[in-house]
Amino acid sequence: GSAARLRAHQLRDGCDAILVGAGTVLADDPRLNVRLPPEAHHDGHQPLRVVIDGGLRTPLEAVQEFQVLTSMYDAEYGRASGAS
Repeated sequence: GSAARLRAHQLRDGCDAILVGAGTVLADDPRLNVRLPPEAHHDGHQPLRVVIDGGLRTPLEAVQEFQVLTSMYDAEYGRASGAS
């Protein structure tokens, strides 16, 4: 209910990032931000929004406000490569 939602946003307020998978984005279209009243949201900081999507299933419309970074893991060489 509303008490749980308030507590979730209080927890988000203390985080540097919020991470979800592509399934969450597809199912819930989350905003991944802090929504507290100004008096409770001390510095106005918003956490970095991170979506892990190994299959590139996340529609671009769902991440319009995100910075999109891509990388591929090269199992042969044991390192990530890619472009942003």
